[in-house]
Amino acid sequence: MENLEEIAIFTTKASIICVFRTFTPFLDQIFPDSCQKIPPCSEYRRFLLPRLTIFAIIIPRTVQPVQNLQTGRHGRGRVSCANLKKGGPHLAVSEGGQMTIAEERSRISGGPQHGLTADAYRSEEIWQQECQTILAKNWVFIGFAHQIAEPGDANPVTCAGLPLLTVRGRDGTIQVFHNVCLHRCMTLVDKPKNVGKLIRCPYHAWAYDLDGRLRAAPHFAGTGKQEFEGFDLRQHRLRQVRTHVWHDWIFVNLDGEAAAFEDYAAPLISRLEGMDFTKIEPIGLLDFGEINTNWKLIMENFIEPYHVQFVHASTTDQPLEDHYTIIDGNCIGSAVDLKEEIGTSGSLGVSSRYLTLYPNFILGRYFPDQLGVYLNVPIGPGRMRQYRALYTTEGQHLSAEEIQGLRNLWWDVHKEDHEMVERMFEGRRSPVAWDGGLLSPAWEDSVRAFQDLIERDLASDSNGKEKVDG
Repeated sequence: MENLEEIAIFTTKASIICVFRTFTPFLDQIFPDSCQKIPPCSEYRRFLLPRLTIFAIIIPRTVQPVQNLQTGRHGRGRVSCANLKKGGPHLAVSEGGQMTIAEERSRISGGPQHGLTADAYRSEEIWQQECQTILAKNWVFIGFAHQIAEPGDANPVTCAGLPLLTVRGRDGTIQVFHNVCLHRCMTLVDKPKNVGKLIRCPYHAWAYDLDGRLRAAPHFAGTGKQEFEGFDLRQHRLRQVRTHVWHDWIFVNLDGEAAAFEDYAAPLISRLEGMDFTKIEPIGLLDFGEINTNWKLIMENFIEPYHVQFVHASTTDQPLEDHYTIIDGNCIGSAVDLKEEIGTSGSLGVSSRYLTLYPNFILGRYFPDQLGVYLNVPIGPGRMRQYRALYTTEGQHLSAEEIQGLRNLWWDVHKEDHEMVERMFEGRRSPVAWDGGLLSPAWEDSVRAFQDLIERDLASDSNGKEKVDG
């Protein structure tokens, strides 16, 4: 369906079918061709129907852009800043003079798009689907390497609801294991600590070395005996998780099927070109505890600049007109290039890059010499934890007073955001939120791009096959 009018006609048929299929089994006979192309009705209603328009009269010049049912992408191409460097959020001169990319997006959009439906944020069923798809098939950020700096350091974490354990080995490498004893399946480590040379289960003293190999199973075969026919210690070890450590940041891929990390993260890595990572130094970690919201709202909040001048009026000095969005594969975010910079003393007033790596990694770069990385840990449809690590990037030394000032600034900025995302989560109790609200084509196309990736992953099971509605 290359022609936009054909897409509109198809959308009309598909929408009518899905709405009325609930009430009668006979409507499939009306438009059989369309019926074969639309996804199962429950999935269609939940995620796609709110974004489709039923046309009474089709006029090609006024048709809204519609979503491609098979790819999850949008029928009309979007203007993107994916290839723009610092200093370039503007287009060439148009009829009315110079037009910003934000204005051009609005001009060609045909109207606002809708976001994800309320169920995508509040449903326990969808949360379970996320654990099997989004958080299993991608590279998920789970922790900071500097928190397990010494051999024997171990830190329990969670990913997709699973208890995991990050461990620094005797050779300095980092591995991640399922944090579960092979004996009675008890969690091995319940808080960050140095375990020495052995990870020992507190229940029956089964012990594993730092590479996960089982070294002791006291009295398992009787008093003073460990092994017997059919049970050899050497054949047992903690289950490993595919792991990649990128500078100070630990990622896991639970299903082991994601692309190599360097390829997966290439769009983000290319946007940090020129940064000397050998000079990056952690100077503080903020623990915000549990936040009563859905993790996706935190991600969406970070990648759109629309809210900045309203929510952060007292903590930032970054005018909206100087912002633009970034959509580049798995890397989605926004940026701001200021003509005049006032620094980060008391208020954030510097050119910045707000970048994410799908699904949960957030990196903020603040020119010329600061970096912030956010660890977002989903723990349920309405609960998550968040941490923020502060870094210097040019090897400079900051006084204790300067570091505390930065900690205070970022604490205040984040608490402003947390109020907004908690209230957005509450708002999704209302039927008003069923269709996902309206997204700005000027400032929230990045949010829609993130949501496209969410929908893509939710539409497939852990084996990458299309979900079939039972």
